[in-house]
Amino acid sequence: MKTNYQKLFIAGDWRTPQHGTEPVINPATEFGFATAPVAGIEDCHAALAAARTAFDRGPWPRLHRTERVAALRKLLDRLLPCHDEVIELMVLEMGFTRAQAPFQHHMVLKHFEKCLEIALREGATLVCGGKRPAGLERGFFFELTVFDNVTNDSTLAQQEVFGPIAAVVGYDSNEEAVELENASNYGLGGGIVSRDVGTAMQMALRVRTGMVMINNGPGDVHADMPFGGFKQSGLGREWGEDGYYEFTDLKSIGFNAG
Repeated sequence: MKTNYQKLFIAGDWRTPQHGTEPVINPATEFGFATAPVAGIEDCHAALAAARTAFDRGPWPRLHRTERVAALRKLLDRLLPCHDEVIELMVLEMGFTRAQAPFQHHMVLKHFEKCLEIALREGATLVCGGKRPAGLERGFFFELTVFDNVTNDSTLAQQEVFGPIAAVVGYDSNEEAVELENASNYGLGGGIVSRDVGTAMQMALRVRTGMVMINNGPGDVHADMPFGGFKQSGLGREWGEDGYYEFTDLKSIGFNAG
């Protein structure tokens, strides 16, 4: 499978990217394995215009569902012979190893290290982790990290770190736990662990997050389960029936039948 792309494919033609190309780095080894074009603002505008034209004037919106299925099956038939190569490229791009997965980019690792510095400066106690795993001299790896004595108004508790870090905030009652959970500008997901499922359900109804897993829920997020958050964690939902609304626009048409 080709991994050295110098141009962007927009509106049926190959286009020289505004910002040239850059290597695709395996985050586990820090070595490049492919080349990708880097789009600029003008490239993005051209791609959006092409997509808008394709939707407004192309055949897809007017195709019967059986014709759409046939087109997708044709695409699947082209992809299946490349199955093993696609998996290999995905492993290289994600940098998966048997032990753990690295951060996807060195800037993400730098951000995580900065978050740890802030947590220590604000008085949190490092329980474990906080450094590169032993034996992994290359790659964007970081140990699983746990902080205790975290106050709920601290940066670590209030900002989305997006890394292998746990911040422990103590509470004395279920009422306080819900208040602490809701005292955030974010609200994507929450979790409750309890032997009393009835109490856990009452707490889940009061938690202001788009999803709440009680005792780890079904073990994973199902494709038919709406995915999305409250507050600054985003608008709308993906997956499930509600996810289709992301791809629709409501239109009102008024007419005089007289």
